[in-house]
Amino acid sequence: MPFGFKNSHVIKKVIKNNNEDIIAYSLENGEIVMKEEAVSMAYQGMISGVKIEKDDNGDEYIKSIEEDYSDNLIDMPNLNTNKFQ
Repeated sequence: MPFGFKNSHVIKKVIKNNNEDIIAYSLENGEIVMKEEAVSMAYQGMISGVKIEKDDNGDEYIKSIEEDYSDNLIDMPNLNTNKFQ
């Protein structure tokens, strides 16, 4: 189920670790939120264009809504920073 309200945030870039796993997201306002916080925000409808999935370990993550293949989170620009590595 997709989440998001009219004034919700939009993910513009991702932050990946050395294993290429997404660990944080950069929002349209420049704010950086860690993966867990982004999941919580998505549940609250504060991030648009995403849905919540679970990986094989049962950990939740956000994923682009299926209808929007042009905006796949894994393919978004990586915010080049070592701050989160």
